[in-house]
Amino acid sequence: PLIFAAQQAVEGALWLTVPEGREHGVTLANAFLAFALVLWPVYVPIAHSLVERDPLRRLVMLILAPAGIGVAAYSAGSMLAHPYRAWPVGHALTYVNNHPYSPTMAALYLACTCMPLRWRVTPACLPRCRRWRRKSATTWPPRASSGIRSRMSSQP
Repeated sequence: PLIFAAQQAVEGALWLTVPEGREHGVTLANAFLAFALVLWPVYVPIAHSLVERDPLRRLVMLILAPAGIGVAAYSAGSMLAHPYRAWPVGHALTYVNNHPYSPTMAALYLACTCMPLRWRVTPACLPRCRRWRRKSATTWPPRASSGIRSRMSSQP
């Protein structure tokens, strides 16, 4: 959570520099993308392999770690050779460096950052997820609106 918070703090600072022009945000845009494109592909498989109990899943995640290192090296090299710039489009920031990202690297990036997260939801934890969902269902919508609903449904 602290690493993600730091990444979001960098993006928040980037939003503050965007009105000043594209050149002011180059450093912050590249710092934000260093988290996204360099840190996460390495960190996610390693962190999840440390907590994974299933030996086969742990092995697959450890195999993804070198792929993540490769993706991180490719991304870092791309960022150094072609720095990213950011500007707002609607209610989001767009990051562009006018250098195509390799489809192979994009696939490896998705594998390194998404597969370990997907595999953490095991059949053993599904009953706990269902219990949590039942508990949280009683707190949403807030109690004030549940009274309004009951009154609305009793009207002809």
